[in-house]
Amino acid sequence: MKLSVTENSTAWSISTYSEGEFTLRGQSFAGSHFFYPQKAPQPWGISTVSELDTRIFGPELTGDAEMIILGTGSTLIFPDDEQLKFFYENNIGFEIMDTAAACRTWNILLSEDRKVMAALIPV
Repeated sequence: MKLSVTENSTAWSISTYSEGEFTLRGQSFAGSHFFYPQKAPQPWGISTVSELDTRIFGPELTGDAEMIILGTGSTLIFPDDEQLKFFYENNIGFEIMDTAAACRTWNILLSEDRKVMAALIPV
């Protein structure tokens, strides 16, 4: 899936997303990654939502992000209530969607210069 690129040339927008990988700035990143507006994607090391441990989303990982986008693969899969409870208790804004929608949302929020991070699991 080819995506539109943001106007902000320094942002790490996603130009394409295909089975198992993301392309940003002409570089391919295979597997799950954390995405930030102004730095290169970081490997995540999980392949399904069932492996998710929301406790990792502390300030060291999220920085000054106002919101986290969680892309759950080819379909929308909600983490269990205990996982979601962490976000609520720590006042961390989040959106959960399938990864294709998460990629599109990521690019839109980057074009608006929003402070956001994404945690994306590919198909």
